[in-house]
Order: sequence, then C-alpha cells, then structure tokens
Amino acid sequence: AVLALAGCSQEVPNVPAPAPVPAASAPPADAAPALPADKVTVELSDIGCGDTPVAIATLAWDAGALAAGGVSIFVESPGNARKLWVEAGQKDQATTGKWVFEGTKFTLQDRVSGAVLALRSVDKIPCPAK
Repeated sequence: AVLALAGCSQEVPNVPAPAPVPAASAPPADAAPALPADKVTVELSDIGCGDTPVAIATLAWDAGALAAGGVSIFVESPGNARKLWVEAGQKDQATTGKWVFEGTKFTLQDRVSGAVLALRSVDKIPCPAK
C-alpha cells in the first residue's frame, strides 16, 4: 500500500489554547466506530516534557474489508480545527511530526463512504513527575 501524506502532515499546529475550537466538520455524535481497539493503535515517541507536553505519534491501523477503498485520517488538537492529515490504504501506519499535544484526536474514516471507523485520542503524554 502506498502512503500518501497530506501536505500538512509535518506542519506544527499552534500550542493548545485553553478552550478547544468547535469542530464544524466533525463526524456526527451518533457515529459508531466499527474497528476494535487492537486494530487502531497510537504509540508516542520523542516526548518533550516542557510547560506543554508534546510528542510524535505513530498511528497504525488495519481496517480490513471495512475500508477496501482506503482510509482518511483527520486530526484535531485543542485550539486547532479538525483537518485531513493522511489518506492511505486499508492497512498501514503513519507518523506525525512533533506536534501531538494532550487532547489531540485522530478520526479514521472510510475514504469512500466517510463512515467513521475509529476514534483515538492522546489524553495524557507520559512525563516524569518533577
């Protein structure tokens, strides 16, 4: 499968604002993710533990027959609008730049139908206690 990264894939978003911006193009609240947790994983690396913790995230997925035409992955972080991050095959992985903050959300959707397949969020970036 060929991984096609959107032009903004390594673009650093703004540091999270105190209150998130409403996501006008977010999937409907009743959208039921179809993939089990073990089919979509997020692993953090190169963690920075400054005033605002930040990390690189590697997202891996296996959507199988649920996304025979591939997937679109959207990213949204606190204070930043939801935007397309990656379009790729039904089974693949992609790595962000060092711009994943606590509260960053990834939405995996079928590229053809737009059906929500999985929602994953980075609720906490593990930093040692000071």
